[in-house]
Amino acid sequence: MLLPSALADDINCNGPITGKTIDGNIKVSGGTCTITGSRIKGNIEVERGGRLVLRSSTVEGNIEAKNSYGFSVINGNLLLENGAGAEVRSNMVDGNLEFENNRGRLLLSGNQVDGDVECEGNRWTYSFSNNRVGGDREGQCRSWR
Repeated sequence: MLLPSALADDINCNGPITGKTIDGNIKVSGGTCTITGSRIKGNIEVERGGRLVLRSSTVEGNIEAKNSYGFSVINGNLLLENGAGAEVRSNMVDGNLEFENNRGRLLLSGNQVDGDVECEGNRWTYSFSNNRVGGDREGQCRSWR
């Protein structure tokens, strides 16, 4: 995907985005969207069949992933919903981190979450280590340390 250095409109992503500033939103609906060294001023929505890989990038909006996953600096909330499992490692989340109705294995390691970590309706095995949570741990996440 060949993109100019800055984009104002919403885009669909199913390939690499490197070193760009995106003023709009990104939708990942199929394939893998790999964002490296970029600044996303809008939201990212990952739909069924999509995978997001976020490296050394800043997202000023929210990331919402349904039935999918893969992430860096998130200046909003990260919601993982209806997925088959997730690994969330070494991220900075300025907002809340929410897990809803997921199944499978969850690994949450080495993250800094300034808001709450909320878990509800999940069927999983999990590993929770070396995370700093500035807010509350709620629901199924309440006992995580």
